[in-house]
Amino acid sequence: MCALYLACCAMLIGGAVPAAGVERVWLESGVGNTDLPVRIAAAPIAMHDASESVSIKCVIDATRIFSGSTVSLRVRDAQGEVFAEHAIHMKLTSGENACTFKLDAAALPPGSYTAVFSVGYSGSARDAVYEARLLRISADHIKTSLARLDTELAALGGELDALKEAGTSSAYLDMRFRIATDFAGKALEDTAMNSWRAAFDKVSYLEDAAKGLRAGLAADALPPELMAAAARPDLSRLVVRGSGLYAEGRPVFLFGRTLARAPADEIARLSKYGLNFAALSFGPRHTQTGPERRTEAAALLDPVFAAAKQHNFSLTVALAPHDLPAWALQRWPDIKDKGFVDVANAGARQVLLEHIAAVAPYLAKQDRVNSVSLGNTPKFRFDGEAVRKGFVERVRALYPDRLKLNRDWRAKLADHDDISIWSADPLDWYQQRRTYQFDWQAYHRGLATAYFNSIREAVRKWAPSLPLQVNLSDTAFELGETRGGIDREAIAGLMEIQGCSSINGPESEFYALNYPHAAAFFTLLRSIAPDKPIFDLDSVISLDEKAAPAHIFRYVHSAVWDAVISGLSAAALASDSAIFARGEALEGFATASLDVNRLAPIVRAFQQAPADVAILFSDTSKVLGDGDPHLESALFAYEGSSFGGYNVRYITEAACAAGKLEGVRMLILPQTPAVSDETFDKIVSYVEAGNTIARVGTPIPYDERGDSRKDVIQHTGNTVLVRGMNLPTEYLHAMDAAAVKGALPGITRPVNRHGYPIEGVKTRTVAYKGTHYLYIVNLRKTPVTCLLAGQWQSGRDLIRGREVTFPRVLEPLEPMLIRLESVDMAAQKLAKQRKPGSLRRWFRKITE
Repeated sequence: MCALYLACCAMLIGGAVPAAGVERVWLESGVGNTDLPVRIAAAPIAMHDASESVSIKCVIDATRIFSGSTVSLRVRDAQGEVFAEHAIHMKLTSGENACTFKLDAAALPPGSYTAVFSVGYSGSARDAVYEARLLRISADHIKTSLARLDTELAALGGELDALKEAGTSSAYLDMRFRIATDFAGKALEDTAMNSWRAAFDKVSYLEDAAKGLRAGLAADALPPELMAAAARPDLSRLVVRGSGLYAEGRPVFLFGRTLARAPADEIARLSKYGLNFAALSFGPRHTQTGPERRTEAAALLDPVFAAAKQHNFSLTVALAPHDLPAWALQRWPDIKDKGFVDVANAGARQVLLEHIAAVAPYLAKQDRVNSVSLGNTPKFRFDGEAVRKGFVERVRALYPDRLKLNRDWRAKLADHDDISIWSADPLDWYQQRRTYQFDWQAYHRGLATAYFNSIREAVRKWAPSLPLQVNLSDTAFELGETRGGIDREAIAGLMEIQGCSSINGPESEFYALNYPHAAAFFTLLRSIAPDKPIFDLDSVISLDEKAAPAHIFRYVHSAVWDAVISGLSAAALASDSAIFARGEALEGFATASLDVNRLAPIVRAFQQAPADVAILFSDTSKVLGDGDPHLESALFAYEGSSFGGYNVRYITEAACAAGKLEGVRMLILPQTPAVSDETFDKIVSYVEAGNTIARVGTPIPYDERGDSRKDVIQHTGNTVLVRGMNLPTEYLHAMDAAAVKGALPGITRPVNRHGYPIEGVKTRTVAYKGTHYLYIVNLRKTPVTCLLAGQWQSGRDLIRGREVTFPRVLEPLEPMLIRLESVDMAAQKLAKQRKPGSLRRWFRKITE
């Protein structure tokens, strides 16, 4: 019996006994077309005994009567071969119709299938279709497959070892082999616990991984880009330089995981996959185990830093002020009274300061620490009499005249001292007024910023040179966020690194990726502080568990690439990330890590490229009406304009006031109810200077305190109106109109056969060391034919190592970073490969 199988079975002695002869089948939820007068759907089936016939119930909705209709079921494998076919002839009535198929599941070989339900009806040019995944598993088949795969992986491992001895190994093949080996062991654990679905998924991945390894090991199978030695500079010399990370003079990107249990062992495992980064949450409960008991930081952290040194890892240490010891929560129970851990509570702050005194001196001596995080998605609700009095004094300074205060707040205060905060009394209705909220939120957010400044100074006392960050949530576009006390721009100004946590959900309604939430968020962070790196700690990339393994790989791989192109420098997946439970997902993440670091200098050139287009992001409008409608509009503006081919960023009110509009070729004004007078004046000057602006309706009717504005932004010959319903498509049209007017430079960008930009195809271009590069990815759910506008029509995709030419059909979620070649160069290259008569036809085709 195979070595891996014996080892894992021995490890599981005493656990559940693998069941013999288990045969199961199940049908998952699917998708169908919904634009026809007839729709069909099939009810999912939970895990069912495959030895019995399976009843599949279908519901057909019809808008009217259709006689002589045929409802069909075809079961196809991954290669399209039909294994079962059934048809039911019936009359469809208006409304809901039902039918049931009987499927002999025992006749299906174990594997994954697509069940295609369709309805053909009179007068239809195409059938109503519904597709769902059908899975058939066999315990004996799984065990046999694992034994076979163990033998195959052992042989493949021997071939990889031979390549290493010859000095021709590939980091990509090594990574895939190590992930496959680990998941083979996990699949055996699943079978021992009778977790057949999990075991089936892992076996499916292992089959694909083994197939890929066999293909990669064939002679000259991998392009030279993927056979190149992996760049792995010494990360003990990592430095923050501008908005990037560098080691030994080379740009570096960090990818890894937030550590939970056994961090030293986890670093060793992550290193096998080619990853280089870990975030360690090390809160007060680790060092303050009792009211009078303390644990030395060195005793807990020495093994972690030893592992980091051994495997050349870089670490972020989070001080985690919310992770308090149990005794502190008992002593100060009001810490949780607000529904969250109040890190600004006097008791919590006292514990944190003692924790900093214990940990910061140790961290200051460690060369593997890239930064220290001072907070994990913090929330604030400052209250109490001291806070109220402080606010009253602020208001008294702003409004010494009580009558003016009452007019601006729409209040009836007899005295400044009557001002309240967080009041639920209906008599205090003035608190919902715009001006009050502007004044209160400015004060409240200032208290939160002061908190982080004090914590920053406490760390600086012990570790003056450590880069600092605060891990803020990705809620920048959510309504009412400013009520939580976070001023992102102010906090970014205090720190050397912009920290965050992002949640990247499964694919959106319109795109194969969860777009544009993550991209817009990272773009906003890069815009707020363009000279500081972005670290995503506790990153979540959600997976569609029903998706095919190849799609899961592409989803994760593309999500990482899109984040990096949008400005990300480091990402640590959450400790409970679903990516580590799926081999194809982990492979997608590790592949992106190898890709980005291999191409790091070019990727940095994309991140540093100046933006031609800026979208106004108004902090004042975030406060006014809790951000409605500005935040949604600003997100739509980014989504639409990101498909125009130009580098797009946000510009804040503070940046406008500081003169940062200078050099912006085009300013986009989404729906913006209010800005400060200073920002408004800068925008007016920008327009009057003849610059191009795209805007909706009558922009900016109010000032920062909600008072109506008398001035307007004039319409000029360089004004482009965003017409329609303020949706992403209209912003793309506005950008294209500006390009046609000559406001934007001519660039290489994707277009359809009519010359229009393609919604859902994202590109960026950059020149690096005299060579032009194009990043392009199709975010649509379906393939799209793409042409390139501009002088370049071909090049080499450096991600996959292949020659590419346009026009081209772009498959979903296959990012390419293309080193562009001129038409002349491409023609010369092709002349060596084509017959004499074909070159002229090819040249004419690409230049039409």
